[in-house]
Amino acid sequence: MVEGPLLHRLAFAHRKLLFGQKFTATSPTGHFADGAAVIDGLFVSHIEVYGKNFFYFFTRERVGEISVLEKVGDSASSSPLEEAVVVHMHLGMSGSFRTYKCPGPVPREATRLRMYNEELGVEAHLSAMVCDYGT
Repeated sequence: MVEGPLLHRLAFAHRKLLFGQKFTATSPTGHFADGAAVIDGLFVSHIEVYGKNFFYFFTRERVGEISVLEKVGDSASSSPLEEAVVVHMHLGMSGSFRTYKCPGPVPREATRLRMYNEELGVEAHLSAMVCDYGT
């Protein structure tokens, strides 16, 4: 079973590798096809862990060094958070969120989300019990 400390280490690694990058998103099994279509071509703008839950924020614009959450309340312009798509993931008992060098392995039967950036040479596969999206 995946425990909290592992999720925090994974989020730390993903922040270093995925933050501020634009990804092509697909759903190899079709179980997250609508969500993958919504985040396809968006930038990873924030990654948060709460308990055993991941929250990945995707925005149309690159946020840069400052996380999307730090721009909340900026009255000079509309916050990227207002337009952000948030993907909520819970790995459950046996889920994983692995990164690979492109091209990665063939997605497994349980892979709900595949994100890749060929220019960057990075691919990520998510197998999770819960994978939802919203604002």
